[in-house]
Parts: sequence; C-alpha cells; structure tokens
Amino acid sequence: MDSHPYMKDYNVPWTAETVLEALIYIYDEIDSTLLFSYGCRYRVCGRCTIKINGKPSLACETSIRDGMVLEPLDHFPVIRDLGIDRSGLIDPLRKHKIFVSLMEGLDAAIQPPEFFQLIKCNECLSCISDCPVFNQGLEYDGPFFGVKIAELHYDVRNRRKLLGYLESYLEKCILCKRCDINCPWDIKFSEICTKIKGELYKRKKTSVRDWLISHPRLVGFLVTSMPFQVNTFFKKYFVRRMMGKWLGIDERMTLPEYRRISKKL
Repeated sequence: MDSHPYMKDYNVPWTAETVLEALIYIYDEIDSTLLFSYGCRYRVCGRCTIKINGKPSLACETSIRDGMVLEPLDHFPVIRDLGIDRSGLIDPLRKHKIFVSLMEGLDAAIQPPEFFQLIKCNECLSCISDCPVFNQGLEYDGPFFGVKIAELHYDVRNRRKLLGYLESYLEKCILCKRCDINCPWDIKFSEICTKIKGELYKRKKTSVRDWLISHPRLVGFLVTSMPFQVNTFFKKYFVRRMMGKWLGIDERMTLPEYRRISKKL
C-alpha cells in the first residue's frame, strides 16, 4: 500500500474508443492490479464515474484522447487507484428514509413531469463529487440525496409529506448549478430546488420584511418624496430597535441619507 498518491502513465492503442475501454485494456494487458469499477458499460448504472481531466464523468461514454488525466471522485474515501468506498452513503439513506411509503387503495397514478426528470438519476455521484457545500461541516449530504428526497416528494404514490423536510434540506444548497452541468442525464436539480422553494413561499404568510424587500420601487418612491422626515425618523433610537427586530437591520448600522430626486426636463 502506497502512503502517498502518485500519477502513473499508460499507453493504450487507438482501438480503445472510450475511457472505460482503455481502462479494461490496461487491466487485461498491462496492469492487472489497477482498481476501477464499472457495470453496464452504457451509462445506466453510473458505477464507472471518475474524474477525467478534473471533471466528474462517465468513463463508458467519454471518448478517449491523448494525455487524459484520470482520478478518483472527490469527497469519497479512496480504496486504491480509481476505486472509491461508497459505504458512507448507507447512513444518509437510512436517515432520510429513501423509500416510498405507498398510499392505501391506490390502483393507478399519473406522475408529474418533475418525477420523471428525477428518476433518471443513475446514482453516478458526480453531483456529490463536484458539490462545494458537501462535506463542509454543514450537515448537507449533497444534491444526490436532494434528488432522492425530491423524487419522493413528487411521487404521487408516496403518502409521506416531505415539503417541510425539503425546506430545511435545501436551505443549505447555494444553487451554484455545478450538479446540473455535470449530470450525465441532464437532471436540473437547481431548477427543481427553485420550484420547491416557490411551493414553500406560496404556503407561507409574507412578513413585513419580505414585503418591503420585494417592493423596492414603492419604498424608494415613499422615502424620496419626504426625505427630511424619513432621515430624521430613522435616526431615532426606538425606530432603530424596531427595525432590528422586524427587518433584521442591525441598530448599529449607518443608514444612507435620502434626498428628493429632482427631475430634469
């Protein structure tokens, strides 16, 4: 067992068309100790996913090119070479209860389009490997489990109500869209997140703070129509205390001075 990782060069004939074919050739003809994983050979199982030139990719569908750099996925313990340990996924699967709790007496179901988009996930784990929030001490298990929980949410056969559970989970997603870019099945997880957050917003009562933030033109018109009075009012101690309590604006923060807008003809 090597104590430090290192790179090793292999020369493969051009008869190999994909990275997976090249790895199989290396194993059969050059180095039988090379560790990697694969299954279906046609992007269905997701087991052959590795980093190719720094990007998580399916080895079975990536065309081979000269000078390629192959590495194991990030955020997973490396067993050896390109092989990773996926056993760490078992506990999150149990924690999030990734299974369908079937409704009684349901003979047929018409699933929404979001469900059919989400079930395309082949569990390649590219999204976890490329997620900047995963494994940062935020108790966020990554977009992979977000996809699985959202799939259960949109599954009309499932009797469990998961919208509230999704709210706390998706709060940690920063919508960077890196999981969208690298998904081999083009699952737009960020779009699903936005849609779910929209559903949550519709069910909530709008707070004073959210209403003011969502109407900047109206607020701007009101404060610039009587700037002297507004500036004087905002400097009062009890007003700043109320703004801190209701709007989340720290009372120590210096607010800008408003002035009347003069229109030029």
